[in-house]
Amino acid sequence: MFWIFTLLILIQTPFTGVPSTPEYFVWKNRIILIDGEGDCSAWFTNELQKDLSERKLLVMHFNNGALIESNFKGELKTADFLKLIPKKGSQPVIWALVGLDGGVKNSGTTFPNSDQIFIIIDAMPMRQSERVKGEE
Repeated sequence: MFWIFTLLILIQTPFTGVPSTPEYFVWKNRIILIDGEGDCSAWFTNELQKDLSERKLLVMHFNNGALIESNFKGELKTADFLKLIPKKGSQPVIWALVGLDGGVKNSGTTFPNSDQIFIIIDAMPMRQSERVKGEE
């Protein structure tokens, strides 16, 4: 009986150390993926955290295939996220915005600023629906 109880506890306990993939965040979070050597420190200031939280936005900054900084505290399967950044012509794509449905909604070739990304997110139908529900 003890072994059955122990097994049930282990089954219900989430395994830690398992890297999260983009699929984990579908319908939970939007994600801004930034790839490059630029300065992304503005994304991680205390002043911006409320805006990120309200928009369910995770920020992930990569460089040379490695995660540099993120406001998601768990482990990530880096390669799966980097695959979401589209490849376009001669100019490298620096950022990609992933929507709640897991699809890439927008991307750009210069380092994004928060105001630019918030305008894009706030124009999305899902975000407008969230704001209406929040006002009720």
